[in-house]
Amino acid sequence: MKSYVEFLELPTRLNRQTTVLQVLSVNHGDDLGQICWYGRWQQYVFEPAEGTVFSVGCMNDISARITALMAARNDRENLK
Repeated sequence: MKSYVEFLELPTRLNRQTTVLQVLSVNHGDDLGQICWYGRWQQYVFEPAEGTVFSVGCMNDISARITALMAARNDRENLK
């Protein structure tokens, strides 16, 4: 299955405890946005870069990564 995007984990800032992923286009390396924690909703979200457009395949890749991040977070929370 072809992947439309790649994810680059950004270094964690001093006071940030959650993962931030830069989302890049596989074909051109363009910055598409980032996946980060949104505290108000208590979940990871995708913040698209200005002027970007997405195919269904690209959105599916991003959605799958967010789902995986949320599952990992829930697993960690359940271990506490």
